[in-house]
Amino acid sequence: MTDIGLIVVDSILYGIMFARRNNLWVVWLAHLLGDIFGLLVLMSV
Repeated sequence: MTDIGLIVVDSILYGIMFARRNNLWVVWLAHLLGDIFGLLVLMSV
C-alpha cells in the first residue's frame, strides 16, 4: 500500500513540475534520475 501511495505522490510532483516548466524533457530527466537512484538504493540493501 505504501508503494501505491508513493506512486501517487510522485505523479503529483511530476505533474507540478511539468505545469511550472512546461518542458517534458526536464520532467523526464527528473523521473529517470529518481528511478536510477531508487534502483541503486534497492541494490545496496
